[in-house]
Amino acid sequence: MRKISKVILSTVLTLAVSVPTLVSAEKANTQNDRNIPVYFANNAEKNLSPEDISKITSQLGPTAKSVTIVDSKPATNKSRDISLMGDVCEPGDQFLDATPNGTFVFHKGKEGTRYVNKTGSNLTYTSTFTGQWSFGGEINGEGKFNWGPIEAKVGFKISGSYTWNEIEASTITIRPHYQGWNDYGTLNDYWSGYYAYVYNDCSTGPKRFISVVGPRQKAVVANEIWANY
Repeated sequence: MRKISKVILSTVLTLAVSVPTLVSAEKANTQNDRNIPVYFANNAEKNLSPEDISKITSQLGPTAKSVTIVDSKPATNKSRDISLMGDVCEPGDQFLDATPNGTFVFHKGKEGTRYVNKTGSNLTYTSTFTGQWSFGGEINGEGKFNWGPIEAKVGFKISGSYTWNEIEASTITIRPHYQGWNDYGTLNDYWSGYYAYVYNDCSTGPKRFISVVGPRQKAVVANEIWANY
């Protein structure tokens, strides 16, 4: 039995080395309320503000011990609103009275495999998943809507889509007597408001209430919990 255990552990460690990892990700130079470290993968720009970081970490589950941002923050689109003067509006569809109901909210798409570290030292393990998973922007409401006015108000390409493939599975370092795993997903924004046509005299056509959700970035949340064995 001891020989078999050594073989299994050796296989796990070999897998951890052979699969792409996020070990080289850089840590964000900011503090957050829960003291959860935030890392950026090699190709992701460190372009999140301390407020953005705080939003991310404050909404993570109780088992979260770190989060890694996999790609850069989307570019900001120019906002377009009804003029405060009330008589100089640019005609066209607009997203009116838009309210953010949640920003940088982590949405789990795939849960990686779990592993219990029964050794006496830290263990690096690849938390894998199978297949692929995608998440893109969605609008809930009756009728057809153009993403342009919504993105102008929200400030980024909320209609974007992100895909996770199993070859992107990454490693996690687990402490002795703990169980660890990675959650793979996206950081999403949730908005609600009214979609309507605005005329050049700033009057509006019929308003339709919609709720919108869209991903900002791909992210990995590392989780760890006491194994109690």
